[in-house]
Amino acid sequence: MAAVRAERTRNLVRRSDPEKYVLDIVRSGDSGFGQAGRQAVLGAGDLVLLDSSQPFQAWHRSGGHEALRPGTPCGDAESLGLFDTALELLAALLAHELGSPHALPPESRQRSLVAPAHSFIDQHLGDPGLTPQTVADAHHVSLRRLQQVLAAADLSHAALVRRAAPARRTQVGPGAEGSLG
Repeated sequence: MAAVRAERTRNLVRRSDPEKYVLDIVRSGDSGFGQAGRQAVLGAGDLVLLDSSQPFQAWHRSGGHEALRPGTPCGDAESLGLFDTALELLAALLAHELGSPHALPPESRQRSLVAPAHSFIDQHLGDPGLTPQTVADAHHVSLRRLQQVLAAADLSHAALVRRAAPARRTQVGPGAEGSLG
């Protein structure tokens, strides 16, 4: 298969800038990308994140790739749900790393707190000091904010503890040290 090349020039950016990031997944073969003076050659299974507000170059040789954005059809409903979740987590990570958590929509900020709170509770189930306040403190939010986010997800601190407890009991085993049962 011949190489396919694409380029987003400064002129194209000036004409139309959607101010979006594009996540490109190399499905098979190899691909190359260049942006902001950096070049990368990627193989099957690799990902690259491109900023549509900056010029970039791309080439694809032998195989396929897929540029993904929210709402991109990607198979069955389960795959689409996983894709949307992955993009949302990536957006939350980027916002956090860039020190811009308020750049995310409020719904994304809320959802990006539920999973880490659940994970924290699961990891600290045996700790007698596990309280809603310790969960809030660990995630650098107020107790009220944690309660609001959990309520928006139809959850509570107690519900998260109840949900995590059976899994923890199974991992540790009844009667074992640190067991809940």
